[in-house]
Amino acid sequence: PEAVYFPLTRDGELVGYKVKTLNLPDGNKSWQIGDTKGVDLFNWENAKKSGAYRLIITEGEGDAVAVDRIYELYGKDEYHPAIVSVPYGASQAHKSVQKHLQDIRRLFREVVIAFDNDEPGQEGARKVSLILPEAKNAILPAKDANDCIKQGLAKAAFKALQWDVSSVRNS
Repeated sequence: PEAVYFPLTRDGELVGYKVKTLNLPDGNKSWQIGDTKGVDLFNWENAKKSGAYRLIITEGEGDAVAVDRIYELYGKDEYHPAIVSVPYGASQAHKSVQKHLQDIRRLFREVVIAFDNDEPGQEGARKVSLILPEAKNAILPAKDANDCIKQGLAKAAFKALQWDVSSVRNS
């Protein structure tokens, strides 16, 4: 494959795609197709229908796919969480979560933030925790969920996502 197309919705309607190229010599590039202003969380429609107890919010679409794969490998089907991603990265995460805050609280008993283990990711997690203080934070054993799989740390990532979550320090 040369590119991945992630569908973007607004109020349940498909409005565009985020395109990410793969395996370019100068690094992967991404761009958006369609009217992508004010879109929902990535995979939000599936999350709402899942009936899951837990919602995991990731920083990128690829990370949401990676977390789903980690749960397929090590989790039980009946405990599979709903998994979404913020559409505009960590710096705008709080705005994307704010848009769905009432539904998040109504539909899910537990929320886990699984952003990248870098300064922007942890700052984004802190901002999300200000509007969703009951959310827990997962510290993954690599930079992000994708890297956990690439580095053979998927089982450790599952443990971090499922059992080793803690409150976000938002002070």
